[in-house]
Amino acid sequence: MKTRILLAALIISSLFSCTKDKTSDDQNPIFEASLGGVYISNEGQFTNGNASVSYYGGSTQNVVGNAYYAANREALGDICQSMYLINDKIYLVVNNSGKIVVTNAFSMMHTGTITGFTSPRYFLPVTSTKAYVTDLYSNQISVVDLTSNTITGHIHLNGSSEALLLHNGYAYVTNMSTSELYKINVSTDNVSDSVQVSPGGNSICEDKDGKIWVLGGGDYLTGAPGGLTRIDPATGDVELSLSFGSTNYPTKLRMNSTGDSLFYIDTHIYKMAISDTALPLTPFVVSGGRSLYGLGYDNATNLLYVSDAKDFQQNGRIYRYNTNGALIDNFAAGIAPGDFLFLH
Repeated sequence: MKTRILLAALIISSLFSCTKDKTSDDQNPIFEASLGGVYISNEGQFTNGNASVSYYGGSTQNVVGNAYYAANREALGDICQSMYLINDKIYLVVNNSGKIVVTNAFSMMHTGTITGFTSPRYFLPVTSTKAYVTDLYSNQISVVDLTSNTITGHIHLNGSSEALLLHNGYAYVTNMSTSELYKINVSTDNVSDSVQVSPGGNSICEDKDGKIWVLGGGDYLTGAPGGLTRIDPATGDVELSLSFGSTNYPTKLRMNSTGDSLFYIDTHIYKMAISDTALPLTPFVVSGGRSLYGLGYDNATNLLYVSDAKDFQQNGRIYRYNTNGALIDNFAAGIAPGDFLFLH
């Protein structure tokens, strides 16, 4: 009898020892996103390698604090700057790690890594097989082959490069270190023109009339103030130029779903109609002592997503507002939440 009991115990022990922890390799994934959800890139603390991606499950109001780690059981890297969705793949630009991590859009499982960057900032597909990646320090844009996930060339610029917009066969690229907006022919990968805008261009968008808006935060070195510029891409002419004060640092320009209203952060959140000829004086959302850092507009729900980075040391928080500026709800995010990616 004792022998039978011992044998049974050994069999049970063997079964348990062969049972592995569930990982992203299993047929039943640990993490699964759905249409209507939103990803939030959390930069993390500089040099600490604790960047993360949060997921908010839309109508289910389910929050996954670190979706990338849940799917892959590995750290993402240092400073997740931005995200882009194309062909059911998400490209996570990890700035201080000098790489772009490619994942499945719904499982967040790692499918590839693009390396060779100095300090990548933003990603934009310009054809079905090619993307541009801007860089803070290398004075060039990297040309990426989306099929092989490799850098195949560079476009040299005067100064850094930041936000990108594709319009009618040209990529428009802002420059954080000058007052230039570059116009690049995506067929030849050559700079064909540039437009003078306000210094410190950090964000760009297009309105319903096809006009391009560029937001500049100003020049740290000279103290030149930032501004908001509207450009007609058909002629290259500057149609409107509005200046901020020398103590302002506007950033994160966003457009609503109908293309007729702008939003941006300047301590508070401001809203402006594209027909306005002066900057708004009254905040759309008051900061209330929060460190408002990230801004996103969900075209499907017409909700504005605003992140509070707090002290950039602890986990931040996301606030959602309707088109009237009324608070809908809020939920937790990771450290320094800065960018939003909506799954539609």
